[in-house]
Amino acid sequence: MNIDWRDRISILGAVIVSVLTVVGFGAVCVALFFFKIPQDMKEIAMLLLGILGAGFTTIVNYWTGSTSSSQKKDATIAETATVAAATAANVATAAAAKVP
Repeated sequence: MNIDWRDRISILGAVIVSVLTVVGFGAVCVALFFFKIPQDMKEIAMLLLGILGAGFTTIVNYWTGSTSSSQKKDATIAETATVAAATAANVATAAAAKVP
């Protein structure tokens, strides 16, 4: 299997975003656990924790299969459609050749 350079960039981008989100989520969790957050910053810290938590959940879902499997399914469907179109064209050409 040969991976196109565009696919490599897409995969690398997914890995970088995933790592940054997981590290950010972990850092906010550690900061909330070990450090006293000033009262005026507490709401912002909780908002950041919620946003990063949602991103973390999305990343886990992506890497454990929901989106990854969907991408593989889409590639399989596209390949099947290409083969079906080529077969239909061959059948139509053969049928046209038989018609007097």
